[in-house]
Order: sequence, then C-alpha cells, then structure tokens
Amino acid sequence: MCDVIEFIGAMDDGGAQTLVKDYAYLLNKKGYECAIVTVFNTPNAANTKLAVSNNTRIIPIFEKHTLVTRVFKKLCGWFYIPYKLNKIIATEQPDCLHVHLAYLRFLKPIAQNLKGIKLLYTCHSLPKRLFDGENKIEYECARFLIKNNNLQLIGLHDQMVDELNEMFGVKNSVVIHNGIDFERYDPRDTTISCLPYAFSPEDYEMEGKYLCRDYLINTVQNVEKIPNIKKYG
Repeated sequence: MCDVIEFIGAMDDGGAQTLVKDYAYLLNKKGYECAIVTVFNTPNAANTKLAVSNNTRIIPIFEKHTLVTRVFKKLCGWFYIPYKLNKIIATEQPDCLHVHLAYLRFLKPIAQNLKGIKLLYTCHSLPKRLFDGENKIEYECARFLIKNNNLQLIGLHDQMVDELNEMFGVKNSVVIHNGIDFERYDPRDTTISCLPYAFSPEDYEMEGKYLCRDYLINTVQNVEKIPNIKKYG
C-alpha cells in the first residue's frame, strides 16, 4: 500500500521522468510511501536505476519494452492499461494519484473507481502541445476528469497556469515549479560544471538546456542583494 502513486509512461531519461524520480525520493524521505507506476519498464535507463537505488518502488504495467508490447499497447492499450492500472490502484489504495504527460486517457475508463482519490495532473510543456492535435483525446479526458473527479491541474509557471485555466474554463490551476534537489549541488565544488537554471518554454532553443556556472558568475551582479542567494569565495 502507498500514499501517492506517480503515473507516467516510462522512467526513461527525460525532464518529466527526472522530476517524478525526485518527487518519489523526496516524498519517501519525508515519510510518505510513494510508488511510481509506469506503462513500460525501462530497467537500463538512468532515472530507473536512480529511483531503484533510492528504494523507490516502480510498478510497470508491461514488464518489457519491446516491439511486441508496443504493438499490443497500440492495439489493445485503451482497454488493457486501464484494467491493469485499476488492479494496481485497488492493491495500493493510494490517497493521491499524480499523472504526467499524455496518460489521462487511461484514467477516464476507470474514473468511477477513482472516487475518493485526489487526482493531480502536471502539464510539463505548453498546453497546446499536450492537448491538441493527436493528443486531442487528452483534452476530452481532462475535461471529463475535472468535472467528475475534481482533477487538479498543475502548471510549471504563471503563464502556463493562465493557459490551463482558459483552456479548461477553471480558475484553480496551481503553480508548482520544477523542484531542485539542492543536495546534488554545491557551489564550492569546482568539479560541478553546471547549475540548474530556470528557462521559459517559449524559448525553444533553451528548452531542456542548462546554463553553465560561468554564465551565472559573469551575469549576476550584486549577488548579495538577491534574496536566498549565497555567494561562496
């Protein structure tokens, strides 16, 4: 049994997956039982290995990520994945189910069984990307889950939240910035070449990138006057 389930396609090496890995680690560290449910198992991915090393449970719906399972998902996933997810939820009995990327479609068929579970959805990119075109079904499922299960929408910054509120006709979307595990960074350690840097998804050339320490040192002036910024050396 667990308190929180993080639901994502796979724990491979992407930004959303890294965030899920960190969420699970920090929630477990705080005394909450958090498990990650994935559609596919990716045992050789760095995020999977790190999650496992942190004693985070990963529960895959498909044990293997092969051509056969990908074809099966495409043909029968609309039925099989909700069926398996429902069984996992019945066993784990979570208080909260947190969904990432384009996987709301697998919640709608079991929505009635999710009553009493707090549903969260984090939008990891521009809403137009995630809820339009081939992902139009995600839009319809989100609207259904907002109406019937009080799905809580989460954006990474204020502009994203405004877009979500307008798109879905709600006023309660909230901002949760991408978290940073500061234990992994020590500005006094000269072997660390990069520090995490916030960027706007509108700046496509910067998306997913990091700006190096030299940029921060050369650009940020009067660092002592910036709240919560500490200068070393």
